[in-house]
Amino acid sequence: MKRERISKKKTILKRIEDNRKNHIFIEKSGVKKSGPLGVELVTGMNKIDRNKLRIGGSPPPQVPVYIPVLKTKYPISIIITAYQTQNYIEECLDSIKAQTYFINNDDYEVLIGVDGCKKTLKKLLEIEHKYRNLSIFIMDKNCGTYVTSNTLLTQIKYDNILRFDSDDVMKPEMINEIMFFKDDYDVVQFLFSDFTTTIKEANGEFKYVAAGAHFYKKSVIELAGGYRNWKCAADSEFIKRIMKHTKIKRINKRLFYRRWHLGSITNKEVTNSRSVVRKNYMKKIRIYSVGEKIKIKPKTNTFIKIEKND
Repeated sequence: MKRERISKKKTILKRIEDNRKNHIFIEKSGVKKSGPLGVELVTGMNKIDRNKLRIGGSPPPQVPVYIPVLKTKYPISIIITAYQTQNYIEECLDSIKAQTYFINNDDYEVLIGVDGCKKTLKKLLEIEHKYRNLSIFIMDKNCGTYVTSNTLLTQIKYDNILRFDSDDVMKPEMINEIMFFKDDYDVVQFLFSDFTTTIKEANGEFKYVAAGAHFYKKSVIELAGGYRNWKCAADSEFIKRIMKHTKIKRINKRLFYRRWHLGSITNKEVTNSRSVVRKNYMKKIRIYSVGEKIKIKPKTNTFIKIEKND
């Protein structure tokens, strides 16, 4: 038994050593060692630096944090719907601006669809000068987040799409982590942490992937049509509808902070998990079989595009 334990220990140590040789890594000195591109191993860093790199919570001391190193940065369109989020949207946009994926990279766009809310539009007009590649669309009338999402999808430039909510906050490595899987998957889902006031209070108790925030390729929209015209749960229905028709990757990391507040669809009395409306929608959600037609005709809104002030 003792020899067997020693043998297993040697095997594990050999794997660790091989892993170190096959990856780029940064030591305490901060000097990047040579090695093939693929994954960057960051270890031995001080507390401040490690917190900047944390994904899903700060790792314990001396435990490596793996960060994908991308040889090519592909363009991406980020669509965001906004309704009565004037108190939160600046923090959301700041987190997009801080993405490591956008360092020395201008091939992206952020499309915000304001769902008939003047207060949110007013806030956006006050802060729009802070952000690159930002386009603002004001919907003619309030039709809900999914109709607004469908509308924004008609305006995107790029083949890679990320749907995100205007009251949530991205972690700095979020888009970098997602795009690492772009070539092999059509859809990428990920975990999140909940918070109320500040992200310092965030907890990571939830084990399921986010429904409202997800990445997909434009080909998925061409295949499925878009989101259903529902008051809630249409994001979950969208994923179930395409499940057997696309390749889906679920990242077991918490890549963003979901804000918990009474104004969200998740918490509103008329659309929360206990509401009659949501329960009725949930009964309609199903996984479509291979070969079954899944394309719907999405409802869209009319809008005005706000020209950015120079």
